Amino acid sequence: MGWMGIHRDSTLLDREKQIADIASRLRQARERLGATQTEFAGQISISRDRLASYEDGRAMLHCDVALRVCRQFFISELWLATGAANEKQLAARRKVPFSDMDARLTMALAVEPAALACPPGYSFADGFDPFLRQAHARLASEQNGFPRIKPLPSDGPEYFKNALDCMMEFWRRGLSPSQWQPFFSLLVSEGQNLFEKTKATSDH
Repeated sequence: MGWMGIHRDSTLLDREKQIADIASRLRQARERLGATQTEFAGQISISRDRLASYEDGRAMLHCDVALRVCRQFFISELWLATGAANEKQLAARRKVPFSDMDARLTMALAVEPAALACPPGYSFADGFDPFLRQAHARLASEQNGFPRIKPLPSDGPEYFKNALDCMMEFWRRGLSPSQWQPFFSLLVSEGQNLFEKTKATSDH
């Protein structure tokens, strides 16, 4: 009887730590991105108080909210759930800070069928491994080390700014200083051409 009580307590403590760790990573990501709670919450259509309760661990972060956060702000679902940025790190029980760019490798699971498999009201702590991890691993293997960008018709300008800011960091990481200048010049030139074409099309 005593052993069973110890086992239950240990399991409960492990789960409480997992929930607290997710809450801490959520706050870490928001602060690293330089967003206030009001700004961050507004982009995912929840109240500031609700976000604060998730960050403080007073409320469990639900799967649907976690996935919206990860897609909107380019945060790896695996990292938010576990603290590891890839399966190899997870197997080695290695955790990384949000400053590690691989922690930004969202797979946009919010728009995947796997997101619907996670029962409504399920916590992210309980739902990631059984419902989402396999889809994350499959998509990550196809992305060649870059985040997955999946715009929706309902996305506002904030999503596209977040996407561009994130991709600039990945591009900068992959290029040498001598490569960065011509790349950026071409990016600006092509972007301006695309801007003019898009504007001309929408004006007619």
